[in-house]
Amino acid sequence: MATFVQVLSDIALDVASTFSSPESQSVALERWASDTLSGYQPVKVPCPAQRPRIRAASTISPQEREWLYRRRRQTIPHIRDLFRRIDIPGFNSDRYLQADRRSTSLPNIGIAISGGGYRAMLTGAGTLSAWDSRTQNSMGRGGLGGLLQSTTYLSGLSGGSWLVGSIYANNFTSIQQTLQSSTTWRLETNLLGYTTSSKSFGANLVACKSWPARLVSLSRFAVIADVLCASAASSIKDRLKEIIATVMQKNKAGFATSLADYWGRAISYQIIDAPGGGPGLTFSSVASQPSFASGNWPLPLIVAVGASPGLSPLPINSTSFEFSPWEMGSYDDSLNGFAPLKYVGSRFETGTVPPNEQCVNGFDNIGFVMGSSSFLFNQALDGLKKPDPSGTVIPSSLTRNPTFKALRPKISQLINFLSSIVSLEGAFWAPNPFKGWNLYGNPTARSDRLSLVDGAEDGQTIPVQPHLITDRQVDVVFAVDAAADTQLNWPNGEALVGTYRRSVQLRSRKMGFPSVPGQDTFVNLGLNARPTFFGCDAANLTAPSPLIIYLPNAPYLTFSNVSTLTKLAFSPDERDALIENGRAMATQLNSALDPNWPVCVGCAILSRSFDRTGLRVPDSCRKCFRKYCWNGQIDEREPALYQPSVLSLRNMS
Repeated sequence: MATFVQVLSDIALDVASTFSSPESQSVALERWASDTLSGYQPVKVPCPAQRPRIRAASTISPQEREWLYRRRRQTIPHIRDLFRRIDIPGFNSDRYLQADRRSTSLPNIGIAISGGGYRAMLTGAGTLSAWDSRTQNSMGRGGLGGLLQSTTYLSGLSGGSWLVGSIYANNFTSIQQTLQSSTTWRLETNLLGYTTSSKSFGANLVACKSWPARLVSLSRFAVIADVLCASAASSIKDRLKEIIATVMQKNKAGFATSLADYWGRAISYQIIDAPGGGPGLTFSSVASQPSFASGNWPLPLIVAVGASPGLSPLPINSTSFEFSPWEMGSYDDSLNGFAPLKYVGSRFETGTVPPNEQCVNGFDNIGFVMGSSSFLFNQALDGLKKPDPSGTVIPSSLTRNPTFKALRPKISQLINFLSSIVSLEGAFWAPNPFKGWNLYGNPTARSDRLSLVDGAEDGQTIPVQPHLITDRQVDVVFAVDAAADTQLNWPNGEALVGTYRRSVQLRSRKMGFPSVPGQDTFVNLGLNARPTFFGCDAANLTAPSPLIIYLPNAPYLTFSNVSTLTKLAFSPDERDALIENGRAMATQLNSALDPNWPVCVGCAILSRSFDRTGLRVPDSCRKCFRKYCWNGQIDEREPALYQPSVLSLRNMS
């Protein structure tokens, strides 16, 4: 680590002394773009007869409502089969769950996968694997396979968005199939295309001897690639060359780019099973995939947040954006609008594409959407500028490192250089589709550019908000939390606390959220180490809200608290260990920790349904709720350092 940091620091000094006029360095641009992968750049197309326009976000979209009819019909057999296998004692699920999509007994299920880089992606993958009927051994008695097939909404944020985006980009493949693939999720190859099984990335950088001599002759957009790769492994150079050339095509087509474009392309190479990471693959194209359109898959939702330059962290009332295959926008009153995603990139004026403008397709590259949802570089830059970066996205373990402290000024020089040639402000969605829309509430109504950043920057690390929209009528949300809130990278409930505080502050009629305790209580009562249900008593809620099944990352089989920023490559064994740990979390070690866990999950799923139908809650469910529902107890004393041990080992001792 020290060697690698030293090399990056030296690069900053070399650049500062030798690359004095980047604006004049464009000699090699055509060479770098000569063999680019096509498809990333947006293209102008004729507008449809009904010109694209912003819709007010008073309800869900007509497309979503129409799709829900088909999805509801598809989930019924899976829900009925799931509850037959769960077999709640004293409860006839077949009689209760009418085979009628309009039945008030049928539950509406959501899953939310948190941010947290690869840790979140792999932990979330484990939970989805446990809930997927296609996973081997998931459909036995008491198993929870089929829960994914019963789900209506699946949301992801930051690292969770990589999981959601990857699944849908790869034709809703199962996690088990993904792990068997030889072409995707090969995480031993890092984001720069370097395989960690050969000598270290840092050692290759140290081998670079010819940086200064080559800097002056390169395009400013090619500098980063050649600085890193002058004498290093050719695979790194080839990958960076492809990424830079591909993004430059978008730039040459007249669209603003930022580091989020490069970031999204790098992510795509790892997790999208298509040549070059699918440079022409858009998120809106999911809507036209036959299996999704017919309602066979849940609705994917990816979350980002509107940037506020100079504010870090972002205030809790920042505008929360969601992406679906049909649209992007926000239900927040600050925006209260959605743009048709397929035509984002077109020049909207006061809510519509005017007659004198052509339409644009292809702006919503799926990697760019994932890159927008996981764009943390603005916070990293802000953290480096602070005298004390603790409490920022920079890991505390790194800030305490003496080598990091010594090299921090040089690293800052490197970051400043990067920001001089590519924006670190956020992901640029320009032209801004919401320019001129909602002039009195929309903070970007007069801006040519909409800037989006990591969806967790406002403190909401779990993308629960899309499931809270009253018009979606979600009954239960499985909230998977792989955040790194504590000093040792474990969650402490901060994500749910943030969403609760936001719901109280905004007091929106469109969404509600149950009460939760503070982070200290989460740790002191162990709520961050085991499943907990929030919002069990619907009668005590101030606004309609789904029941929240909180599933925090914990060491069930292995220490799954890998760093978000410093662990950027995984061997197959490391990757699979985190996935298996997530699966153990979802199944509670295949019910070894609680033989009644599947029953209790079933009871939580049906809780709101019981309220609607007036059915007396089965005694077995009452027992579950006494065990898993938060009882309102508070303990806000400062907690001791949270250092859990591996649960499977503790359970066997």
